[in-house]
Amino acid sequence: MVTRALLALVALVGCVHADYQCSADSDCNLGEAGRCELDHRCTELDPACPTLRRYSALSGPSSSTCFADQLAPANLCAAGQPPAVEDACTASVCAALPTCCEVGWSEACVQQAQRACSDLTCDTRIAITANKAAKTELWDLRWSGAAWSARLDPRRSVLAWLAPAPTTIEPRLVGFDREALVFDDTALPVAATHNYLEATSVDFDRDGRATAVLAYTDASGAHLEVMKLDDGATRPIATAAATRLSWGDVDHDVFPDAIAGVGASSRYNLLSSIDGAAHLREVDDRVTTSMTGNSSGNPPPVRSFDWIDFDGDHLLDVVAYGYSVDLHLGKGDAIGTSTLIRLDCDPPGATNAPSCDQLAQNEQAFAGAALAGDVPALVIATHPKRALYRVEVRTSPTTPILHPYNFPDEACGAACPPIIAIVTRDLDGDHALDVIAIDADLRVYTALAKDNLDLAKLALQPAIQLPTTLTDFLAIRTSVTGAPR
Repeated sequence: MVTRALLALVALVGCVHADYQCSADSDCNLGEAGRCELDHRCTELDPACPTLRRYSALSGPSSSTCFADQLAPANLCAAGQPPAVEDACTASVCAALPTCCEVGWSEACVQQAQRACSDLTCDTRIAITANKAAKTELWDLRWSGAAWSARLDPRRSVLAWLAPAPTTIEPRLVGFDREALVFDDTALPVAATHNYLEATSVDFDRDGRATAVLAYTDASGAHLEVMKLDDGATRPIATAAATRLSWGDVDHDVFPDAIAGVGASSRYNLLSSIDGAAHLREVDDRVTTSMTGNSSGNPPPVRSFDWIDFDGDHLLDVVAYGYSVDLHLGKGDAIGTSTLIRLDCDPPGATNAPSCDQLAQNEQAFAGAALAGDVPALVIATHPKRALYRVEVRTSPTTPILHPYNFPDEACGAACPPIIAIVTRDLDGDHALDVIAIDADLRVYTALAKDNLDLAKLALQPAIQLPTTLTDFLAIRTSVTGAPR
């Protein structure tokens, strides 16, 4: 009897593969919340692992190890990729911003790499969605390292750059055209009843698959839509905020978080990634604030968001630009509203300054961008006046240090339109971030760091006039990427 039982056990073990290969999540029915990974091996839920997942016991050399999606990016110039494996370049980036190797490769990581990696030089590609009343223009603006070029894109709404496919270099330019998200030779179906606002790249599920998170509104309100670009699979996520969607790190765990605006208002929400139903990632949107302190007026909407380690603690802080400039510091285990630094007035300064000139609420709408450097700063443009400032907050929010940029002499003179979008990237390969400013008539200006070492003589130079037939755009959304030169 014992011998027959032993033979039966040996036969059973011999029928089981030590390196089981899956092709779909349904093939992974051992443990809780089984998932088939890109390497065709199964993982299951395990809270003891940083990514909350562990390979099953029948996964070959990976058996029973924690799942990790870190990779060595083929293109360090493009945000929206999984967290990086440390090498000669990324180690210095992740020493400054650990989130880049622990959470995801965000735009803040790209900027840090441009500053820290001596052999990295990127081109610059800016997808522009420009809006005015009942009019939208989509522009593909590029800097090759030697010249600017601009092309009007024929797609119907929202133009954005997504990260390269895993292990590849070229970013993907996407747009919505009728009932599809279109890029390269691919058209992935989207719902005709959705009003799509944003398209972003982020490793939202920490599964290493190329993922886009789209933001849209429909009859029931705002939503995010997680789309897997390899097969077009989607799932919706409820959220109170979906405009100007921007990814970073809110709660300092290993899953990427976001910030987004609430419709066409001055309100916005922090969107922390959480473990949701069936262990699929969702967002907690309960941290909310308003640029006006709940004013009863009708202020303009949020213009943009940005992420930067402003206070040197190696944690990402987040900046919101609109009726005011709100800087939320990442402290402890989360970004919140209690560590808010708010800049207001024209020129931008502390809200309690005696010289504060607070414009009417239907006028003031700052644009801006973070400028990482030895002394972190913000580049802030005022509206409706045409002015641009480099702003150092330092240790005291009540005494920001302003350095105004000088504009070139132009025929429009005092009637020249305001700057309404700003991007910071290294244009000339000197490992210092430069400023790209776009005005309401789609004129583009640059301020190279090497030409502006004297902060008392900051100057913008004309770069390119986009050949639009429209003027006085009200808002510009930019999506930025690049590739190694």
